[in-house]
Amino acid sequence: MRSQYGAALAKKGRLEEAMGYYQKRWTSNPTGGTSLNLVTFLRQTGQVDDAIAQFQKALQIRPDYKEAHVNLATLLQQKGEVTKPLLITKSPCKSSPTTWKPTSASPML
Repeated sequence: MRSQYGAALAKKGRLEEAMGYYQKRWTSNPTGGTSLNLVTFLRQTGQVDDAIAQFQKALQIRPDYKEAHVNLATLLQQKGEVTKPLLITKSPCKSSPTTWKPTSASPML
């Protein structure tokens, strides 16, 4: 329910308020659903480099955060940084390997 509040603010055009809400929530839980909401918001508002930085911060806290690895690789690939996604997707979660590989058409999780 709380994640819908930020989306509702953004939908009403209250982008700065939505961003503040997401950042405050991210501070309390940088590797949960709020992290994905913040990054999605950043990406949708054209702040791709900030979105990448948020995923990198989340991965420093929780290196096994699978969704962050996949989405970070997808963002880097969309920016044309082809070699970085390969390094990221080869090492994230050795305990739960996946056969899924991001493509340029891959959606954000």
